[in-house]
Amino acid sequence: MWAMENYYQNNLETGKLNIYTSKEYYTGLDSCVQKVFRDYCLFSRHQDCWISKGKFQNCGYLTDKLNELGFIEKPAVGEKISFEEQVQRQMESAKHRAERAEKRAEKAEKNSDHLSGSTNIEKMVQESKKATYYSRKAQTAKATAKGEQYKDERFLLRRIKESESIIRVCERKKSGRYNPGSPIEPISDEMKAVYDKNIAEQRDKLDFYFKCMKAIDPNWTPEQKASRKKGKGL
Repeated sequence: MWAMENYYQNNLETGKLNIYTSKEYYTGLDSCVQKVFRDYCLFSRHQDCWISKGKFQNCGYLTDKLNELGFIEKPAVGEKISFEEQVQRQMESAKHRAERAEKRAEKAEKNSDHLSGSTNIEKMVQESKKATYYSRKAQTAKATAKGEQYKDERFLLRRIKESESIIRVCERKKSGRYNPGSPIEPISDEMKAVYDKNIAEQRDKLDFYFKCMKAIDPNWTPEQKASRKKGKGL
């Protein structure tokens, strides 16, 4: 019965793996196998499934483990959205996380104040630490919700450099040259399609990063990357 319940599939909208199984199956696993789920996934109560922390194209180890356990790979779900849309959804999600964290921080702070002067010092300290923890989580989530990192020139230039580097590597490998200076070897159409997909994803990201740089400086152009990097001491 478990084999019929256990499956995973790519979520094209999020770029993550959705992994479906029962609570009974999970609790019956060895602790070391459970650790794989906890290390590489987060459980979503809303979707009632495990969701990979990384993008599905980087989940080779996780999918290998799932296949070993007898999980079935089902067709992908959802529709692929642009990187800019992904960022907007992340910001919206972060806004809700900030609100939840603030409520938890307020509750813990009230509990700590209520216990002030009582004999239960350990509980009071516990609640105080909890309030600090959730306050910090709220601040981090607020920064994400506001898209602060996409207003940071240094951050954007690093992401631009990273995407351009990935594109160069994919283009080289697509030509059949796995390493710089290595001889050109035949490459399958399947692998060419993989590299084309990766290149398209990185160009989509570049379009967004360039737009963000333009928002910071309307006169900015991609050709200015090197001079700006040198001037900023990156």
